[in-house]
Amino acid sequence: STYPVIENVIIENNHSHNGGGMAFFRVDGPVLNNVTVRNNTATAFGGGIFSYVSTMTMTSVTITGNQNQGNGQGGGIMLANSRGTYDNMTITNNTAVGAHGGGIWTNNSGGPDSYGGWTMTNSTISGNASEMFAGGIMCAWSHPTLINCTISGNTAWWGGGGIMGLDGGFTLKESIVSNNFSFGSGGGINVWGPIDGIEGVVIEDCIVSGNQTDSDGGGIILDERVNAIITRTSVIDNYAAEYIGGIDVTGTYATINNVTVSGNTSTGGGGVGLGS
Repeated sequence: STYPVIENVIIENNHSHNGGGMAFFRVDGPVLNNVTVRNNTATAFGGGIFSYVSTMTMTSVTITGNQNQGNGQGGGIMLANSRGTYDNMTITNNTAVGAHGGGIWTNNSGGPDSYGGWTMTNSTISGNASEMFAGGIMCAWSHPTLINCTISGNTAWWGGGGIMGLDGGFTLKESIVSNNFSFGSGGGINVWGPIDGIEGVVIEDCIVSGNQTDSDGGGIILDERVNAIITRTSVIDNYAAEYIGGIDVTGTYATINNVTVSGNTSTGGGGVGLGS
């Protein structure tokens, strides 16, 4: 346990192998308040911030213009086996070069074999880019919770422009996923299973709009043994260059309740697609 309070600080133009701006390694208790982490680089993990088996509280933290420079993960922040509460975060214009998770990469954070899990509230994840999966957020073997967050204007080359689950899920409530783009599948949301031993995907009271992909699933794609519940959500005006503009459900289990699917387009299947 260690309890530093870091506040009213700018951390910029630094470089490291892990955590270009800041690194937290096996600590429980740090507090960050009104901190800006910008224009830092990492050779491997977490261009701005790297957290490993750590618990933190972050409030009003801006992570911007950072990048990891290949063979690692997390252009802005990497949360590995981490837990904590993060409020009023701004994660913008970070880049994962040759890697996954332009804004955020998290692994083994939430689930029976992990250290814990984290919750993010009232936050913005925008303008981030990944040269592989997940322009905004990558959730690998994890289950974080995001409430009242905006995930917009992010770009991924392989898939999951806004948020992606890789053998992992997430809870997304009262949030907006908009105007994200991916060359691979899932312009807004991409969940690729199987998800075993971890809670699946919960999307509740959300708006998924204006996302685009050059492949399948303009708004949402759920692929390969994914358990998903989508409730009171609007999936509108998304576009897929190939199949299913709105919600693409393939080889998976999904419950869709009180959902509006409108104005979505693709070359094959505009609103909802079901496949084996």
